[in-house]
Amino acid sequence: MSDEPSCSNVLDPQLPRCAWLLACSVSRKDASPQSSASARRIPVRILSGNGVHRFRNHCSTSPEYAVAVVEGYATGLSVQQATGATVYCAMTANNLMNVAEIARSQNPDAEIIICGDHDLDNATGQRNDSTKHQTEQAAQAVGGRAIFPPEAGDWNDYHQAHGLSNTQEAIMSASTRLATSQSQNASQKGDESRKIVVNQLQREHEPPATMIDKMSASQRAALLVERLGQVAISLESERVYRYDGGLWTPWTDTELRREMAAIFIEHGVPFSDKGIATTVSTMKLMIPTMGQPTKELIGFANGVYDMATRQFRPHSPSNGLLTHNGINYAPPLVDECLERDAPNFTRWLSHAVDNNAAKMARINAALYMVLANRYDWQLFLEVTGEGGSGKSIFANVAILLAGGKRNTGSGNMASLDHAKSRYQFVDKRLIVLPDQPKYIGDGSGIKAITGGDLVEIDGKYEKQFATVIQAVVLATNNEPMVITERNGGISRRRVIFTFDRVVAEADKDPLLGDKIAAELPVVIRYLLAQFAEPEHARHLLLEQRNSDDALIIKRATDPVIDLCGMVLFLDEPKGLMMGGNPEIKREPRRYLYHAYLAFMEYHGLGRPLSVQGFSRALKAAAKEYGRQYCSRVIKGKSQTNIMLTEVAEMFLPQAVYADQ
Repeated sequence: MSDEPSCSNVLDPQLPRCAWLLACSVSRKDASPQSSASARRIPVRILSGNGVHRFRNHCSTSPEYAVAVVEGYATGLSVQQATGATVYCAMTANNLMNVAEIARSQNPDAEIIICGDHDLDNATGQRNDSTKHQTEQAAQAVGGRAIFPPEAGDWNDYHQAHGLSNTQEAIMSASTRLATSQSQNASQKGDESRKIVVNQLQREHEPPATMIDKMSASQRAALLVERLGQVAISLESERVYRYDGGLWTPWTDTELRREMAAIFIEHGVPFSDKGIATTVSTMKLMIPTMGQPTKELIGFANGVYDMATRQFRPHSPSNGLLTHNGINYAPPLVDECLERDAPNFTRWLSHAVDNNAAKMARINAALYMVLANRYDWQLFLEVTGEGGSGKSIFANVAILLAGGKRNTGSGNMASLDHAKSRYQFVDKRLIVLPDQPKYIGDGSGIKAITGGDLVEIDGKYEKQFATVIQAVVLATNNEPMVITERNGGISRRRVIFTFDRVVAEADKDPLLGDKIAAELPVVIRYLLAQFAEPEHARHLLLEQRNSDDALIIKRATDPVIDLCGMVLFLDEPKGLMMGGNPEIKREPRRYLYHAYLAFMEYHGLGRPLSVQGFSRALKAAAKEYGRQYCSRVIKGKSQTNIMLTEVAEMFLPQAVYADQ
């Protein structure tokens, strides 16, 4: 825009002391307020104390002049044209307070109006109290006045819909009405009344608006920010997020470019892909960075439940939520009871655990882990068992608690290992590995994700980046996974649930999943009440991790763990010798490694571990039984703290006599 001088606030000598005039200052290309030592004579419209409107020429270099603080650049242009005020653009409602304080520090004697937006909540269609409150707080902090458009939208929307003249009248009316109200309150206290008067530039003297094709990249980026509303950027992924009244939703660069293209089209101005891309890149440098979601919050469609305070409150941008469960929270019913008010959920759960109260509590703890998105517990769930035993119901309930399919990523163990396939899990609350085929591997991907490590993400057409995937992992399978990792990294994260009670054909209900979905609010309230202390749920999951049920599965998938169930661990290494020398004769009753080879042959298992690998596996396997493996070297040979028990006789070679 042109480098116009400003006209400061002046007093009409024929008006009472309470009449004020907002100064005219044309914003430069950075949309920030400018000052000038020189001044020019311009026609202004004065509102006197008696309500008479007159056009006068005024010019002064008085330090007292009017300032407007707005959210966006387009709004700033409309307010500046309507009032002639010096305009400060905050870009977001969150920034109004900071910018208003800067405006006050630079203009200590100025009248300040905070021109807020009349935003509506996307979910309810009602007035967004959050942005209204931010505007009023900013005005109160600097002794200014908060004004809002008479209808939904911002002042630029009102300008576009009703024209400049009506916009001037609306701002004047809002300012005068607010000033009159404040004046009446002040006079009741004996204070001198003050009234804000907004000047009006005559139509023929309005400064021309800069065409969009003449703007700098930062000005166009400001227009894009104005169009999007509250936006922020993740520095890890360089992904832009937009606040929609409840969640921060991601926008791809393609979506941002199309939105900027729409602005050019609306202005009837030609554009190029290069210019659009430059604007989007510039915007990323201007907008604030994303904050981290608060771990104590559980997101619902209509607000958040704070686990720290155990209270429910409305959504706020400061919550930093990327997802919620899509369910409307409501307080419990009078005398609400899970068995009575959620009979289908109770029936499924009771059958799955054969009415075992301890197992029931642990499954509820697993469901709470999904509901509260406690990925930070560094555990993952594996539900294994025969088909028709209720595993799919468990997975479906977990998906509902996570907020449905939009918050759930689906894949397999292999997809967790590769950067390209991990892209689908970014910003998800739950990763489901349904009907997982038989898996044999070290589980490096699931170990990194559940361990809270940075993992590489390689999205199609997007810049490669690394991030922490903040999702709970749930695997369901008919055959448990075979993990070859021997350092304990998987075993200490793996929580196994066995579903071995197949539902009879006559008892199957094809609508059971839908019936449980209808009972979900009751289930959620039960889980929140049951685990008001989240650590209780985590301890139950640790119990399940170390349970006999889980050990049975581990023994079935790991021969070293199975072998350790047939031996005795001594307190000191005075048991069997290791016997790793391949040249010595096999003596499984004397050498532990020979006993291991006999065990493998008995079960028809090939590819036994090396002596060193077997020794490392023993250390991890012993921990599954709450014991410790150790050894010592005597005369160059290794002696262990393991002795065989009578159970081992089943796989040890037996002496055969000639008469037999």
